[in-house]
Order: sequence, then structure tokens, then C-alpha cells
Amino acid sequence: MKYQNVAWREIDACVETVGRAIRAARFRPDCIVAILKGGMVPARLLSDFFGAIEIYPIRVKAYAGTRKLDRVRLESFRYPIGRKSVLLVDDIHDSGQSLQKVMRHLQRRRPRALRTATLFYKHNALHPPDFHARTVAPDVWVVFPWERNEMKNTHG
Repeated sequence: MKYQNVAWREIDACVETVGRAIRAARFRPDCIVAILKGGMVPARLLSDFFGAIEIYPIRVKAYAGTRKLDRVRLESFRYPIGRKSVLLVDDIHDSGQSLQKVMRHLQRRRPRALRTATLFYKHNALHPPDFHARTVAPDVWVVFPWERNEMKNTHG
């Protein structure tokens, strides 16, 4: 596996790219659902881009370190998204399983609209996100600035 370190200035550029694409598509989110932990920082930055809209977290577990778990685990979600335009945000769209599982879960709450956005997208993933800034190869592990200590602790 190859590792790709991403700098904060690239994160800023990715958020700008995604935000502009969302605006160009005339999608106006009422709230953002952030997939924790990786999606929290991009969600916060996109919230600022759209004028400080509300962020609701949802915890998803698909990896233990860099090891993929057998199945995606999802915690309960109790936020009011019915009849709202929802932007579901994560840092990277890897296999597509996390985003798909969360989307199915959120659809049961009957949002008016639901779109997905990630900063990075692995081109082999199922169902690409509605919006993304960068595409990477399937064998690349993207190391985001907010997870560098986690990577050091896990991989030395």
C-alpha cells in the first residue's frame, strides 16, 4: 500500500472545489451529516463555506487502523433531518460501503434531498459520491492532517 500525505492547503483547495461544485449543481444543504471521525473536519469547513449550517455527526466503523473490518458498523442517529436537504460528508470515499450504509439509514428519515460529498474518491468504489475534489488509485492510503498522530501511533 502507498501512503499519500495531504497538506492543509490541499484540504482548503478540496473544500473550495467541492463547495463550488455543490453550488454549481444548485444544491443548497440545510444541514450536514458528518461521518465520524474522518468526515468531521471536512464537514466543519463545508459548513463555513455555506454560512455555518448545522452539522450532525454519525459514527461509522469500517476500519481498525488500516485493516478493513468484515462489516461496516453504524451507531444510531437521532437528529431532525426530515424534509431537509442533507449533505452527507466524509473525507474519502474508499469502498463505498460506509457511505451507502449511512445513506440507506438516513433515507428512512425522509430528507427532502440527500447528496454525498467527499474530498477524495477511490475510482474503484461503488457508487461515486455526488461531489468530490480528487481521485486516487485504490492502492493509495490518503493520510489527512487530522489523522497523522493516529498513523504514527498505529504504524510507528
